[in-house]
Amino acid sequence: MLVKFDEERLADNGDPWTAVLTGPGVGPNGFIRYDGDTLPECLYVVLNKLCDQPGDWSWLPDDF
Repeated sequence: MLVKFDEERLADNGDPWTAVLTGPGVGPNGFIRYDGDTLPECLYVVLNKLCDQPGDWSWLPDDF
């Protein structure tokens, strides 16, 4: 997982946070990416998308 904060995008009124998951277990594209306003928002989206992929993701908390 990569988590990034981009101050330049923040200055341009863009989404400053990026979360990226990569690897064979994250779906047919090999990655899940989301750009958002906050870190919790990014983590929530990518982890929910991860749970939609085939595999046993039961180890992830239910309340992220």
